[in-house]
Amino acid sequence: MADLQLFDLNEDIRQRILDSKSIPVDFYNKQGQVIIYKKADVPEHEIQKLFQISKRGIYYHEADLKLFTGEITEPEPPEGFSNVKLFTEQITDGFGNDITSIFNDLKNTSISSIHAKKTRERVTGIFDEFQSNPDVMAGLLNIINLLKGKDFDVNVQAAMKRAIVAMSIKTRGMMGVGKARQVQLSNISNLMMTALFTHIGISKMEIPTTQGLTAKEREYISQYPFVSYLMLVHEPTIDPNVKYNILRHRRPSPSEGESNNYPDLKWMLTRLKNMSNKYKEQGRIEIAKDMVAQIKRFLAPYDPSDDDAPILSLATEFASLTTDTKWRKAFSPVEATRIMLNESLYSYHVRSIREFIDYVAISLSENQKLIHEGTMVIAQVTSNEKASEPIYEIAQVVEEHRLQSRPIIKRLGTITAKPKRRNDNKIIPEFIPASFKKDRRAAVYNLNQDHTRYIVFLPDNDSTPELLETITT
Repeated sequence: MADLQLFDLNEDIRQRILDSKSIPVDFYNKQGQVIIYKKADVPEHEIQKLFQISKRGIYYHEADLKLFTGEITEPEPPEGFSNVKLFTEQITDGFGNDITSIFNDLKNTSISSIHAKKTRERVTGIFDEFQSNPDVMAGLLNIINLLKGKDFDVNVQAAMKRAIVAMSIKTRGMMGVGKARQVQLSNISNLMMTALFTHIGISKMEIPTTQGLTAKEREYISQYPFVSYLMLVHEPTIDPNVKYNILRHRRPSPSEGESNNYPDLKWMLTRLKNMSNKYKEQGRIEIAKDMVAQIKRFLAPYDPSDDDAPILSLATEFASLTTDTKWRKAFSPVEATRIMLNESLYSYHVRSIREFIDYVAISLSENQKLIHEGTMVIAQVTSNEKASEPIYEIAQVVEEHRLQSRPIIKRLGTITAKPKRRNDNKIIPEFIPASFKKDRRAAVYNLNQDHTRYIVFLPDNDSTPELLETITT
């Protein structure tokens, strides 16, 4: 592989890595396959493992290590991107102060027309400034760095991230596929308001703060979209689409089979029906009518052009993963993106995760790519036969371009997978290392032209070490 250097672990680099508590760059084997990924906040045992592996001979890109050592201070952005920062301290502070004030009010009162008006004015101003920037498609979405060191509550920070990420996915996604530059303001402001208010229901719930949750506690927490909806359904100045999207934002997958959608649809429709009857009896007709309308929308056929739910779900997940909690430190934006991609198979429509990775994730990660030359990937091959088992291919990226989810890949073989339910009840794909079958033909596919294949998983040394070792040896 071009411009790879053999890693010389001298004492200076060893100490820098220990002090930074990070794996500073992606490391490759001699075939140019990524075997150890760049990662922040690494425990010492993982760093010692890196030192041991380095004795066998591993490789790196020289520019990456120079950035780590400070020989260069800013990397060249990938083609099609820039280092221009799209958000300012002034925008962040004003946004954060407004949301803090509203969230503090909602601890003791219901949402009002004043709250709704103030929020819409703020998000409208942010969007106007964002889309008028000539670097709107290429600049850095620097909200993560701007929030570092701020004393905003974690719920406020997560809400701000959700709104900015959702706005960016929608705007860049539409522009990226050739839609008009002037994205419709009402749609964007509704999306951003939804992102801000998706979690307000948690303020009214007794949320456990421990990492290990019982099945009953998980089921209880999964009801928060419904509780959030109840906290604003009464307010007539809030657009009905905001109310609908709050209810469904954790139901982004169109799959009728196994998925990570929640709350349970049957439970939610039953609750809506019962509560609509209750409000009708009380004479609160408008609330009852909204609930009946929600039931009709949920029962309508899936509309693939309506992408608000997957956008909101992606923004919610990214905000959660990059924010500190009581049981874990925040993940870096690159690591958060990897986690989301690896869990996407039962969570999102393929178009949604692709647009997030292609148009937004790089700019949220200071222009660091997750998928590049040498990366080992697992691609799913789609079939027109509904009853057929999905086909998964092990492949290596041999050339990458601006759209990082659509590189040129070399097929190395096939592998089988099964759905696995984790302790937190989330379904993820489990790829079986022993099922890997090599294909010596090494066929090459350009995913920017081949629309039957799409990347669904990136094996790594932390979560799937046996799988990575099997496919790289």
